[in-house]
Amino acid sequence: MGNAAGTLGVVINEASATAGGVLSGVVYVMVNSAINAEYLMVTVDGEEYALVAWKHTTGTGDNRKTVTKRRRYRRSLLRMDAGLADFSATGGKLAPGRYEFPFTLRLPGGLPSSMSSHGPHGSKCRITYSISARLGRPGSFTSDFRTARQVIVSSAPLPPLPTPVFVEPDTQQVNFCCCFNRGSMTLGATLDDTAVGRGGTVGVGLACKNDSTSEILGMHIVVTEHVRWGPVNGGGRHNHRSRVLAQIS
Repeated sequence: MGNAAGTLGVVINEASATAGGVLSGVVYVMVNSAINAEYLMVTVDGEEYALVAWKHTTGTGDNRKTVTKRRRYRRSLLRMDAGLADFSATGGKLAPGRYEFPFTLRLPGGLPSSMSSHGPHGSKCRITYSISARLGRPGSFTSDFRTARQVIVSSAPLPPLPTPVFVEPDTQQVNFCCCFNRGSMTLGATLDDTAVGRGGTVGVGLACKNDSTSEILGMHIVVTEHVRWGPVNGGGRHNHRSRVLAQIS
């Protein structure tokens, strides 16, 4: 952010950070003319946000009216403050020039990944992180210098050892014209791992037993993401969105 007396900026070294990992960068201060200053601080914030929307209808006949109702929910996930400089040693003054203040912060290990999703009627949810810098300046009529930028955070790496799962076989009757039974088919499946990270792969095994007189034309495997958001306590209205992440026939 620019200012007549100076400019403040923050640069991070990594395109994204990992929960439990290090977030590092540099805060730049460009002073155009001598200013009073007390301190320089960086802050990392994380927040959950949900906007729940639904259609609400009242009245009947000519008095029938439908409106969109909305509820917003916020919850703080993270707040980290780190002091970078105390200017009292220099008499609370910053001379004209360019200053650089490197920082290194270790994020908590249990943070969820950055994400966002949109649903019906304008509903949406997101998990966001940001880093901000603040140059504190004394005086009731003096504004602090501030700047902020978004940080992409990924959750901690998944366990190195996979946890396979065996899906219970399911048997379905095969009917013709809803009434004439042609026997049954049984389908079972296995997964290499129950947890898959972004950009990862998962192996799926299928087994089918055809005890019917019908021919199997093909098989289709779909991986679907389900996102549901609403009040933290689970009560009240929620919104939901699903999307296909991967599929194969």
